[in-house]
Amino acid sequence: MNNLALIFLIAITIFFPSSYTHAATNTTITMTKDGFAPKEITVDKDATVTFVNADKEDHWPASNIHPTHSIYPEFDPQKPIGPGNRWNFTFTKAGEWKYHDHLNPYFLGTVHVNKDVLKTSGSTSSEGILKNIADYVKHILTQILSLVQKRASPQIELKSPAVRTQFKEPPSLNALNTNDQSVYLDYDKTCANSDVPCISRSLLNITRTYGPQKTLRLIKTLQSERKIATQVDDHQLAHQIGRETAQKFGVNSKAFFLCSTDFNYGCQHGFFEYVLGKTTSGKEAISIICDPIDASYSGKYKFYCYHGAGHGVLMANAYDLWKSLHTCDKLETQMAQDGCWQGVFMENTNAGMRGQARSGIFSDVDPLTPCNTVPEKYRHECFINHAGWLVKYFNYDLEKASRACLNAPGNYISACLESLGLMVTNPSWQETLSKNLNSLDFIGRAWSLCGQFPEKYKASCVIGAVDNLMNFDELDLTRVIEFCKTVEFQFNMLCFKEIGINIRSQTTDVSLVRKKCSSLKGFADSCLSGANL
Repeated sequence: MNNLALIFLIAITIFFPSSYTHAATNTTITMTKDGFAPKEITVDKDATVTFVNADKEDHWPASNIHPTHSIYPEFDPQKPIGPGNRWNFTFTKAGEWKYHDHLNPYFLGTVHVNKDVLKTSGSTSSEGILKNIADYVKHILTQILSLVQKRASPQIELKSPAVRTQFKEPPSLNALNTNDQSVYLDYDKTCANSDVPCISRSLLNITRTYGPQKTLRLIKTLQSERKIATQVDDHQLAHQIGRETAQKFGVNSKAFFLCSTDFNYGCQHGFFEYVLGKTTSGKEAISIICDPIDASYSGKYKFYCYHGAGHGVLMANAYDLWKSLHTCDKLETQMAQDGCWQGVFMENTNAGMRGQARSGIFSDVDPLTPCNTVPEKYRHECFINHAGWLVKYFNYDLEKASRACLNAPGNYISACLESLGLMVTNPSWQETLSKNLNSLDFIGRAWSLCGQFPEKYKASCVIGAVDNLMNFDELDLTRVIEFCKTVEFQFNMLCFKEIGINIRSQTTDVSLVRKKCSSLKGFADSCLSGANL
C-alpha cells in the first residue's frame, strides 16, 4: 500500500503540474534546555504537531496566557511531558496560536494554522479547475502517505520512570539556620539580575546541595540586594525549586514539608507538578505525597499537606476551579477533601488578586462570588479563604470588606469574617490594611484592625488573629499571649480557648499540651477547654 500510494502521488504530480504549495500536515517541535525548536511553524488546519522532550528535565507546552492557558484551552497536555516522552496535538482551529512552557514560562513559541487547505488562483477556466483538483488530490494523498508511514514506523510513547518515594535527607538539613553565608557564596554572581535561565540553574544547583529551605531564603536575600530583578517571577523560581526537591529528595511527605509557603506556595506547586508528571492522576499524586503521613504527626500537618497539594492541583489544572475541586472530591477522607478544597480556594483567590483567575469565577458586582454560588459542601473552605479578594474588591478598606461578609449565607458569616481576621496578624497584610496606625506596635495594630469589624462580630476577628499567629509561631506563645491580653475583656476567655485549640493541633504530646496551657496564669482552664482536656 505504501508503494501504491507513492506511485499514485508521483503520477498526479507529473500529469497535473501545479504551483500550489501547502503547509506541513504533521511536524515535530523539540523541547530542549534552551526552549522550543523550531520556535515558530506553519501548519494546515487539522494538522498534528508532535512535541518531543529531548531534555533531561520535564517540559509542558501549553497555550497562552500563562498560567490559565485560556486562549486555546485544549492546547494543553494538563501535565508535564517527561524526558524522552512526546505529546501529539491536532490543531482544529485556524489562527495564530502563541504558547509557552508552563514550567519555564520564558520559553515561547508560535504555531500558525492555515484556514483553508485548498487555495485557488481565482481562475474559472477548465485548466484552473483541473489544477485545483490536482492540488486537492495531491494533498489528500500526502496525508494518506503520512498515515501509512506512521503505521509502518509508529511513534512510541515512552513511559516515565517509577516514582522514587524514599526520603533522601538534604546534606544540610540539620543546619538549616546556619551557614547561610556559604549558600550565598555558592550562588553564581555572574548571572545578570534578569537572566532567568542563569538564575534558575544556579538556584537549582544550590537546592541539590542544601535543600529548598535555604534556597528560598537565598532568593529573598538576592532580591533585597537587587541581584534578582523585581520583574523576575519569584513564584516560578520557587516552582522549579519544588520540582527539584521532589526529584532529588524523594516523593514523600518529608520532602514535601521541606517546601515553605513562601512565594505563594510556589515550591509546593512545583513539587506537586513533578509528581503529577510521574503518576496517572491528581488523586494518585496527592495520595503518594500525603496519605503515608502517620500518627506521629499532628492533625495539622496532614491537613497542611492536603492543603498544599490543593494549591498544586489548581495550578496543574491551569486554574480550572471546577476540575480541581472534582479532583479533591475523589480523595478518600473528609480531612483530605477539606484540606484539598481549602488549598484550591486559597490559590484561586491568589489568582484573582493577581488578575490571573479564569473568567467568570469572580464578579465585578458581587464581592462574595464564587463562595455564595458554589455547592454547599465547598462553601466553608471558600469563605475561609476569600479575604484576599474581598479587600482587593473594596480597595483594601477592611471595614467595608468585613461588612460585606454580613451578606454571606447565615452559616458562613463567621467563616468570611475569620478569613479577614487572619490578615490582622499577618505582617504584610497588616502593613497594607493599616491606615493612621503607624504609632502602634504589631499587637496594637492587630487589635485596632479588629476594631473595624462590625461590633457583634469582633469575636471572629479574634479567632482568625489567633489562628494566624499560632500557624506561624507554633508552640511559641509569646506573641499570642500578648494579643489575648490586649483584646477587650469580654474576648479574653475566647482568645485563650482558641490558643488551646491550636496547641492541640500542633502536637500529639498531651502532656506538652497540658504544660503549655498550665503556663497561662488565670486562663489555663480556657486553654484546656479549647484543647478538649
